[in-house]
Amino acid sequence: RHAPAARLSARARLTLVVCILFFLVYVGFEMSFIHYLPSMMVQNNGISESTASLSISLYWLAMTVGRLAAGPAADRFGGASYLIAMCVVNALVFALMIGLDGTSMTFLLAAISGLAMSGMFSIALVFANRAVPGMTERTTSLLLAAGGVGGALMPKLTGWFLDRYAEDATRWLFAGFGILLLLVMIWAVVAARKQGGQPQLASRLADQR
Repeated sequence: RHAPAARLSARARLTLVVCILFFLVYVGFEMSFIHYLPSMMVQNNGISESTASLSISLYWLAMTVGRLAAGPAADRFGGASYLIAMCVVNALVFALMIGLDGTSMTFLLAAISGLAMSGMFSIALVFANRAVPGMTERTTSLLLAAGGVGGALMPKLTGWFLDRYAEDATRWLFAGFGILLLLVMIWAVVAARKQGGQPQLASRLADQR
């Protein structure tokens, strides 16, 4: 009955905490982006609200298409490599949005961000459960709860920031979110790898029981 203690070693707990932080930032970032991008485009580009809302339609369309390829890509290159690569692409996209803020370019970058973020939630969920094996129910619940907290708090922060500092500064905020997401993902991967063979060992112990 000592297997649960092995699964909840200090390094495993750190990995779980960092994964929780990732979900908090990811969901909050996504919710902030999709809720405020149309308003930002109306302010910056002078287009109608209906036209601006097309950016979110493109984002979700790209999300749908990207999810079809996310699983095979993660299987081929590894979940950690996939997540880091997509976080890099996502950070670059939002950095580009700072200077390339024309209507057509914003539509294109929104679609690319949808592709990049399409598999992050599901692949990160699998990554976290593999890093902390034998606790699927608790881990999944914690990650979903963290996503809910991020989805509630970060859009509020973004709305306040948009009201106070206007649209241009909010693009910098989004770029900061993108960089933060990348850094947290790198931290999660490093923390998981420092566990060494602990996840595999815990899985074997669970199988023996």
